[in-house]
Amino acid sequence: MAATSPENNRFGSGTTTEESSELEERFLPFEREAPRGGWECPLQWLLAPLVVPLRVVLCFVILVFFYLVCVSFGPRVDKKAAEVGFVWYLPRWRAHLLRGLTKRCARVVLFILGFYRIRRQHLAGYDHRIRSKVLIVSNHVSLFDILFFMADDGRSFVSKHTLLQVPLIGRIAATIGCIFVNRTLHSGGQATNLVVQRQRQMWASDSSAPPRGHRSSTDASSLCSSPPLVLFPEGTTTNGKYLLTFKTGAFVAGLPVQPVILTYEQRCFSLAYETIRGWKYFLGVFRQFYNRLSVIYMPTYIPNEEEKGNPRLFAQNVHLHMLKEMQSRYGTQLSNSSYLDKVAYHRKLRQQWGEYVPVPSSSARSHSHHE
Repeated sequence: MAATSPENNRFGSGTTTEESSELEERFLPFEREAPRGGWECPLQWLLAPLVVPLRVVLCFVILVFFYLVCVSFGPRVDKKAAEVGFVWYLPRWRAHLLRGLTKRCARVVLFILGFYRIRRQHLAGYDHRIRSKVLIVSNHVSLFDILFFMADDGRSFVSKHTLLQVPLIGRIAATIGCIFVNRTLHSGGQATNLVVQRQRQMWASDSSAPPRGHRSSTDASSLCSSPPLVLFPEGTTTNGKYLLTFKTGAFVAGLPVQPVILTYEQRCFSLAYETIRGWKYFLGVFRQFYNRLSVIYMPTYIPNEEEKGNPRLFAQNVHLHMLKEMQSRYGTQLSNSSYLDKVAYHRKLRQQWGEYVPVPSSSARSHSHHE
């Protein structure tokens, strides 16, 4: 990397060349890359006034339809109970109906947004028999990662409790079995415990039918059918060129995990959600004629006895397992950056260019996906 004088480097006059170089290394996973472009790019802008409103309306119709399904067939959701880790159980026919509609509605939304075909590849060692019993761990690139896993297997996810306050979406997220983490009520260890309990429920999903009504996720007698879960152990989104080190929350239970690799092909617009305003991101996605997603299902990773007792070792080995596959296929690089580096990068951009990038509050320091 070319050296620059302290006066002229992009991070300000008070930063030395060495410090600037180190900062740039940390920020590389979050730098937005220019799209490759193509003949259709000018046409997309020309037709955007027609395509974007049409897609917005169609997606909103699907959202409202699924919301009404959740209200009609889902449990009665108590937001305060959801914040402290309650899980709702339903008769099996209603649970299966909701999961089936989750998959179909999510797939329809993806289709509307140009994901006409999603390429899937199952590597040798992938065990489809326990597909719904194991936790998926995946790299995190786009806001549409979650929507894909909802369409693929009706997966739920971990979210901040503030999602419960979002109209329509909060009710849907609670119905499909998302785990809500309230950082004022849950310490990092308590949030991890909620994930561990869900993993054990998933692993024991062949046991007796779930009880009616709702029970606390800490109730051992309710270990039965639960929505499958997906976690993104990097803890934040990147530009897809790097794989960040993994947090340990997904590996504390010592149960098998299913590594999955997601890659998006970019032409006129990159679907990576790393450093971009929300409205610009959705405008770019909604105007793009087609979006391409490739999914690789790696062999189910079954931990050995040492890994079961050492979550950090377990996380490191799964990370290495995924990184080797991503390096051989896409040239993905390892990065030790974290969510805090992403926050620092956004601050730098805002200070230097006046570009508004939402900067989390001081609680960002505790942000991690169950470290």
